[in-house]
Amino acid sequence: MNNFTLKKNQAFRTFISLASSYTENTMKPSILFFVALFLCAGVSAQTMEQTIEKRARELHRVISLESKSEWEKFVKENYSQALIERPMKAQTKREGGGTSSTETQETKGTVADKVNMLQRLHNDFAGSKIASVKVNAGEVEMIVNGSGVSGTFRLKFTPSALYLIDRIGIQIEGSGM
Repeated sequence: MNNFTLKKNQAFRTFISLASSYTENTMKPSILFFVALFLCAGVSAQTMEQTIEKRARELHRVISLESKSEWEKFVKENYSQALIERPMKAQTKREGGGTSSTETQETKGTVADKVNMLQRLHNDFAGSKIASVKVNAGEVEMIVNGSGVSGTFRLKFTPSALYLIDRIGIQIEGSGM
């Protein structure tokens, strides 16, 4: 073999070695990145469920408090702005003695109105116990039992990473109303 052919083969081997090394070094971080991304997706879903369940349980805890400042703090920290600004409707159905009546009350969308809602819930559920909490697809159904009253709280949350309470539906049954 002549000197030119040896140098050509040596250059080719060096090129193959560098290409192999480059591929090896860039593929490992890429594979690690995708593995990390896959693992984080599972952790994120778990974190969402934990976060929204924690917010639901915190709502129950705050309802038992007698502090309007704590209620206001809870609203500001845990409700979405859309929920705060959304007017609320409360419909009360009373049945007994062969008669029934329905009363509907609508409030404006302010923090003060949401605090007043917590006041009404406090009147019904202070000292109550959580019977069950079910988390499913960004929503929570929490059943709460108090003295002569039970309530089903249905909470929907924002899809953002903060998972703020975006909608609240409450059905209350019992003689404590």
